[in-house]
Amino acid sequence: MLNMNKEELPLVSIVTVVLNGEAHLEQCINSVLAQTYPNIQYVIIDGGSTDGTLDIIRKYADKIAYWSSEPDKGISDAFNKGIAQCKGEIVGMINADDWFENDAVESVVAAMPKFDIVYGLTEFWKKNQSEGVWFPDHSKLRDEMSLNHSSTFIRRLLYARFGGFDVNRKFAMDYDLLLRLLTNGAMFSFLNKKISNMRLDGVSDQNWKKAYDEVRQIKKNHLALYLSSDIYYYKQIVRRHVRDILMNTGLSVIVRWYRKKFSIMKKNNG
Repeated sequence: MLNMNKEELPLVSIVTVVLNGEAHLEQCINSVLAQTYPNIQYVIIDGGSTDGTLDIIRKYADKIAYWSSEPDKGISDAFNKGIAQCKGEIVGMINADDWFENDAVESVVAAMPKFDIVYGLTEFWKKNQSEGVWFPDHSKLRDEMSLNHSSTFIRRLLYARFGGFDVNRKFAMDYDLLLRLLTNGAMFSFLNKKISNMRLDGVSDQNWKKAYDEVRQIKKNHLALYLSSDIYYYKQIVRRHVRDILMNTGLSVIVRWYRKKFSIMKKNNG
């Protein structure tokens, strides 16, 4: 796909943030190290883990360009610490519970030259069972979070120009960043290829109501959409409760049908 002469290829920085992530961190690290793209700077930011996370990081220390372990002010702060260490022209994020496809970085770089942001498909997993592949669409960002950060790569200069992650955001920091970039004219491109795999039951999934409230605030800040942002919030609350009722009463087929036909990020279970 690319001329694989390392010296001629742009450096890509990959950031992983982790806190007590020993269960899945090694798979995440190996997915970065196994990339077919040869010019990668890997950065790991640990928030002061007390389990076996640091042992795993040390095991691969000679293959990691930079890592640190210290308390932080939350995920946004950890992301920003990672970005501060990045030297690459392009920056990607992969959290400790998630993992890349082997040719993810190579595919993104091949699609990147004319764009500021390239994003691809993400497959979601729950208890080692696929929940389907979600198809993102940046044109829907004004409605809600329609991309996934683990499958989204951003030129580093955009962070310098428009700022990093808002440390006041605890659950929807990636939506705040992407909507800020969109409204400031960043050029997005969709890559119709699976880039990453993401496990559900993360922080945002466990605090979904707070995440929706942050989305409401973010839309008001960046789009000045006050009434529609409130309508969005209450619509999402009702939709989530209806989904949970259907899932808990054996009617998950209705949820899957709705997602495939009507969801902003349409989901394909094959």
